[in-house]
Amino acid sequence: MKYSQARQGRTFIVRLDPGEPLVESLIGLAERESIAAAAVLVLGALDAGSSLTVGAVLEAGGKRGAIRRALGAEREATGTGTLVRDEKGRATVHVHVACGREDSTITGCVGRDVSVGYCLEVIVTELLDTRAARTVDPERHARLLVP
Repeated sequence: MKYSQARQGRTFIVRLDPGEPLVESLIGLAERESIAAAAVLVLGALDAGSSLTVGAVLEAGGKRGAIRRALGAEREATGTGTLVRDEKGRATVHVHVACGREDSTITGCVGRDVSVGYCLEVIVTELLDTRAARTVDPERHARLLVP
């Protein structure tokens, strides 16, 4: 286990409207408000055209490939995640959601193609006094949180 401590800073209450991209909207907020690290909560609906990463497969060379699933219809969603900077100082977002419609649920990681359905409420809680970052782990072939 690796961990660090941070203290809570500003809290942003955000409403995203139909068609707005979730990841790009969070990155935009981080840039406008100079947020280096944050905890993220989401609640609302995601658009039918969105898809989630729902698992991984091992590819040649030890790399992991993503298993993607399209939502196929607007779905109610709730989720949580992190926002931290990468080694070049760019904001990165890692959010997982559970998305339901009628009696089926899809749970997974959001990507850049995820957009808002009817409405999405987002709470972004800034984390201060932390060096948390997301960097490439060469052994695991992935960008991972470094607390």
